Amino acid sequence: MFGGDSQRYQFNTSTTNLDPGSGFVAFNNSTYSSATIIDINVTNADSVAVSSWLSTLDDSTNNPRGFIRIVKMGDSSKYVDFRITG
Repeated sequence: MFGGDSQRYQFNTSTTNLDPGSGFVAFNNSTYSSATIIDINVTNADSVAVSSWLSTLDDSTNNPRGFIRIVKMGDSSKYVDFRITG
């Protein structure tokens, strides 16, 4: 498990690279392991603005910039890990 903050989001099944909507996250591929882009709204599912958390990832000069693990609510055995490179 990666360290850091946890945020709760709903999943938007659209693979179009657009804002997924308030409280939603989406991937650019319906096969999660093939996704290369994660669209994350600046407001999580609890209606909390998380723009400063997202900026931390965007402002990093490390390579990789960080990691994100997305876990299915209620079933922690179902997850996908992403390395943030851009």
